[in-house]
Amino acid sequence: MGDINKMAAASGRRLKENNDVVNIADLIEELYAALVTNKDAGVEIGNLDIALSDLVDALRGTGDKTLTDIATALGLQATAVNQTAFAALIGAKADAAVMDPTATASVIAALKGLLKQMQGDGTAGKSTPVVVTGSTLQEQKTQADAAANVITFSANITAIEIYHEEGTWQEFTVNGLTLKVPAGGWARPIGGTAAATVTIPAGIDCIVGRLT
Repeated sequence: MGDINKMAAASGRRLKENNDVVNIADLIEELYAALVTNKDAGVEIGNLDIALSDLVDALRGTGDKTLTDIATALGLQATAVNQTAFAALIGAKADAAVMDPTATASVIAALKGLLKQMQGDGTAGKSTPVVVTGSTLQEQKTQADAAANVITFSANITAIEIYHEEGTWQEFTVNGLTLKVPAGGWARPIGGTAAATVTIPAGIDCIVGRLT
């Protein structure tokens, strides 16, 4: 064997931060002996400098700390108090529905309240149902159904769809509102003064639908 001090660094020789020369092969051998060969003999790892404080500093900032400090810090996130608070936040399957948005409620109680609100029919003290409007076609008419350019439906209009194939925007009057409708179609809920009629432009072909 040659003199390690005369050997190239590629041979396994390394410098520690304090400029001490160590050999990687020797360190691996000592580590293997300590962990495997003599794991029950309490053999010290001679040249292997394990700086636990450096690890702790990297995790928690500067200062000499112990692994116990880290365990304590992590343990704070899993205390019985925190677990109880989390369980109270989620709630239990037996929690009663809470529909008042200003009331304190668990997640389960609030979800039950939402479901009950959506399933009610608005009668006998039940919640008013949540209804999505303006997407169901009830009646459809064309310019052929108009009298003096007025189409009349069987009920007041709360939502409408209009189609025409003119090259320019056309004006339709619905519930007292003048709507400028482009070619290709237009549909949405509509306000104004509720009425059952639609005034269409003269001389055009169109399709008009009443939606709910």
